[in-house]
Amino acid sequence: MIQSVYALDSQEELVALFKKEGIRQPVDLEKHQELREIFLSASQMAQNLDQSCRAEIISEIYLKNNSKELLSGYEIFVSCENTPTPAIALYFNLSLNFLGSANLAD
Repeated sequence: MIQSVYALDSQEELVALFKKEGIRQPVDLEKHQELREIFLSASQMAQNLDQSCRAEIISEIYLKNNSKELLSGYEIFVSCENTPTPAIALYFNLSLNFLGSANLAD
C-alpha cells in the first residue's frame, strides 16, 4: 500500500524513504508482543554479526501523506562499537517482513 501511495518501484526505495522522511516513535515492547519477538530476533542477528553490535530501540515509522501521518513500518536501530559501520537500521513493513537495512552513517 505505502509503495503505491508513494509510487515506489522497489523495497530499496521504500527503505530510502523510511530513512530520509520517516517520523520515528519509539515502541513500548511490553505492550506489543509481536514486535518484542522481532526485536529479540534482530538483537540475536546483530550479535551474530559482531559481538559489539546490539539492537537498541524499535520505532514505528510514520510517513506523511496529505498532511496525515500514516503508520508505514518499523525500524530497529542497531549500534556497533568495533565495526566500520557504527550504526545501521533494519526496516520492516507492517506485516513484519524484512525490507532491508541502511547505514546510518551515510
